[in-house]
Amino acid sequence: MRITRQTADELRAVAATMREKDERLTELLAGKMAPEAELAHLREEVAQAKKAAAAQADTRLQRGGDPDFFIDLLLKEAGWQLADARDREFEVAGMPNGDGRGS
Repeated sequence: MRITRQTADELRAVAATMREKDERLTELLAGKMAPEAELAHLREEVAQAKKAAAAQADTRLQRGGDPDFFIDLLLKEAGWQLADARDREFEVAGMPNGDGRGS
């Protein structure tokens, strides 16, 4: 086993280096925690907005709104382009009516 003797100056230099690394690590961890705290705050805001939206009744159709417009709006919000007439009406089978078809 080899024992290394270090001078007091060398030990102070090592201690200073370790202190600098500790400070830098503390800064890095603080920087990492800030976005996580921001994300938690934004998630809470979204949850509150969803709760407020759910508490309000959707009266668009109850006031005589056009169901086709409402459906088209929801489809557009979901990413459908609805650029052509064929994008708006599809014939379907198995409907509970006289001829079993609908759109």
